[in-house]
Amino acid sequence: MIRRTQQIRKRILETLLCAQGYAVPEETLRSYVDDFERPPTTDDEWAADIKFLSDPPAPRMVKVPAAMDDKLIQWTITEAGRALLASL
Repeated sequence: MIRRTQQIRKRILETLLCAQGYAVPEETLRSYVDDFERPPTTDDEWAADIKFLSDPPAPRMVKVPAAMDDKLIQWTITEAGRALLASL
């Protein structure tokens, strides 16, 4: 289970890194991650991994407000996320 959790977190950060600084909608992010993970992530796994990667004191990803849609959740990678990904 620990290996799967690490793999999901790595896929999340890799996807955000590939966006080259652009914010990625959470729905798109999850879809990309699930393209590589079998079985696809459960809602509980997803929530736990997003919480782990976005929690202070050193969030590896941050939520980005959408200019035109208050309900849209978007994410981008931080320097801490880049550093973590480089160490994996």
